[in-house]
Amino acid sequence: MDELEFARQQIIATRRYTQKLLDITPADRWFSFPEPVHTHIAWQVGHLAMAQFRLCIYYVRPVLAEDQAVISDAFMSHFRAGTRPVADPAAYPPLDEILRTFNAIHEHILGNWWRYAEMDMHEHANCHPHRVVTTRLDALTWAARHEMLHTGQIGLLRRLLGCESMW
Repeated sequence: MDELEFARQQIIATRRYTQKLLDITPADRWFSFPEPVHTHIAWQVGHLAMAQFRLCIYYVRPVLAEDQAVISDAFMSHFRAGTRPVADPAAYPPLDEILRTFNAIHEHILGNWWRYAEMDMHEHANCHPHRVVTTRLDALTWAARHEMLHTGQIGLLRRLLGCESMW
């Protein structure tokens, strides 16, 4: 298996795990702030959608109009690094839009994976200095690891909300 296919498989496997965790999490708990944590599941999911766009598209290749049709700048502005989650659901897109975008960007990236085959994945990524990402391949492999970090936070949030752990 080559490096690019390995990155794709890691993104798919990580999302499968994340999705299983989300599927067993009651939607009415997604905006809850369990003490002492100052985040919620809805923000984590929106952040993952935004980050997957940036890591798998923006950092790797030119952004196309069809990419922008999947996730808007307005959506991303709620979930960028440095934003502080708030408990008010009205401050965010509706939960169904967060989920739709989360799933749509993932499917869009996998559906356009062929674009990477002709690219040199060891060229510098299109990002400012980043503490993990240097090359295009780094951006793709970090996408899976970054998602798993936030999935761990989702798991912790679930436990703090009284949900059962998932194995």
